[in-house]
Amino acid sequence: MNLKIVLVITASTATVLGTFYLLKQTSQPQLMANAMKAIRGAEHLVLTPASSVERLRQTRKCVKCNLSGVDLSKTDLSNVDLSGANLTGANLSHAKLINTILSHAKLNQANLAHTNLQGADLNEANLTRANLNHTQLLNTSLSRTILKETSFENAELRDANLSFAQLERTNLNRASLYGAILTDATLVNADLNGADLRYANLFRAKLRNTDLSKVRLEWAIMPDGNSYQGTVPY
Repeated sequence: MNLKIVLVITASTATVLGTFYLLKQTSQPQLMANAMKAIRGAEHLVLTPASSVERLRQTRKCVKCNLSGVDLSKTDLSNVDLSGANLTGANLSHAKLINTILSHAKLNQANLAHTNLQGADLNEANLTRANLNHTQLLNTSLSRTILKETSFENAELRDANLSFAQLERTNLNRASLYGAILTDATLVNADLNGADLRYANLFRAKLRNTDLSKVRLEWAIMPDGNSYQGTVPY
C-alpha cells in the first residue's frame, strides 16, 4: 500500500514538533517509528541560537545545539552538558564553566577571556583563534583539541591534559603549564615566552620554531624523554 507522509517541523523554544498527515492508512508501524526517531535526532538542526539559549536555561543541557554568536558572558554554566554544541563566535567571557562538558564543541573565535573552566571537558573541541587570556583551566581536559592561533596569555593551565593537542602558532605567553600533560602535542611556531613548564610532560611533543625564551623547565620531561635536569625519569 502506498504511503505519503507530509512532515511539518516547527522550531519552538525547547522542542521540535513533528506532525504527520497520513493520506492513507498504513500497517507499517516500523516506518512510523523510524520517522519519529529521525525527527528527534534532527531537533538540534532547526533550533535557532535564541531558542537554544532558552532551552539551555530551562534544562541546563544543550547537546549539539546552535549557540553561535550568543552572549553568555558572566553566566554560570557549571556542570552543563554542551557536548557537540556550536559556540562559534560566542561571548563566554567571565562565565563560570566548572566541570562543564564541551567535548567536540565548536568554539572557533569564541571569547573565553577571564572564564573559569576548571575541570571542564574540552576533549576534541575546536577553539581555533579563540580568546582564553587570563582563563582558569586547572585540571581541564584538552586532549586532541584544536587550539591553532588560540591565545592563552597569562592563562592557568596547571595539571591540564593537552596530549595530542594542536597548538600551532598558539600564544601561551606567560601561561602557567605547571605539571601539564603535553605528550604528542604539536607546538610548532607557538609562543611560550615566559611560560611556566615546571614538571610538565612534553614527551614526543613537536617544538619546531617554538619560542621558549624565559621559560621555566625545571624537572619537565622533554620530547626525547629526558628531564630538563638531564636525568631519565622513572
